[in-house]
Amino acid sequence: ARGATIMPGYDRQILTAPDGGTVALDWFRGCNKNPKLPDSTPVVLVMHGINGGSFEGYCKWMCEMAASKGWRPAAINY
Repeated sequence: ARGATIMPGYDRQILTAPDGGTVALDWFRGCNKNPKLPDSTPVVLVMHGINGGSFEGYCKWMCEMAASKGWRPAAINY
């Protein structure tokens, strides 16, 4: 079992669809605004389960692992 908790510090971006629906991208630790990352840096979208959100442990751990690889992780909330 994991003994540590990830404190994500998400930066939320709201996207509006043509039909008026919304989707939120929770960018992990502001990686969407990091000037040290080149534009070619891969983006990893992490999707939660049916009743979850970006606050779920597995979403935070996946974002942490992607960030440790130098990628831009974002949890998508729909």
